[in-house]
Amino acid sequence: MDRVFIAAICISAFVSAECQSEIGQSTINSSLTSPKPIQTSTPISKSTLQKPTTTPAPTSPSSSPLPATRARPALAGVRPMQDRSNSSDPIPCTCGIFLSSQCKGREQPRGLPAMSHEFKRATPNTPYGVRQCTSACVDMIVKHLPNSGPILCSSIEKTIVREKAYLFIKNYRNKWLATRLSAGKEFCCKNGVAVRCPSPK
Repeated sequence: MDRVFIAAICISAFVSAECQSEIGQSTINSSLTSPKPIQTSTPISKSTLQKPTTTPAPTSPSSSPLPATRARPALAGVRPMQDRSNSSDPIPCTCGIFLSSQCKGREQPRGLPAMSHEFKRATPNTPYGVRQCTSACVDMIVKHLPNSGPILCSSIEKTIVREKAYLFIKNYRNKWLATRLSAGKEFCCKNGVAVRCPSPK
């Protein structure tokens, strides 16, 4: 009886040891055949896997500079004359500034005036009316006399050398009348910009 009991204990111990060895072996095999995935501390996003964007190099400015725009001086109250060649109405008092190259003796000045101003009404068609118109034009010119060089050059937009400016008027009739008045100085312009006149040789 004791031998049978001892044998049973041995068999049960053997089976238990055999099972433990099989469980250990299966655990080792599973750990070898299916390893656990390695986890990183920071997850990799899709943006990290994308190709890096390249910043375009700054383009250098063009070697040829843009043409500079020249602003014309503002003339307060100046109303350029209108074409009244086909009108039978009396011509309003009109002031015209002509350059010396446009004037020849007692003839009518050639071309259009460098500057002009037309008042809203005509003065009487008499010597007194002519004096009235002339006086009104002189008053208008005196207002802009300190800036006369830039104003004149920007109006003609061409190159002139040592030219004088003369005042002509129209009064009642569509004909220029010489006043024999000038600015008293010579003007020099280069491409519409006032410049210092060269010294006379």
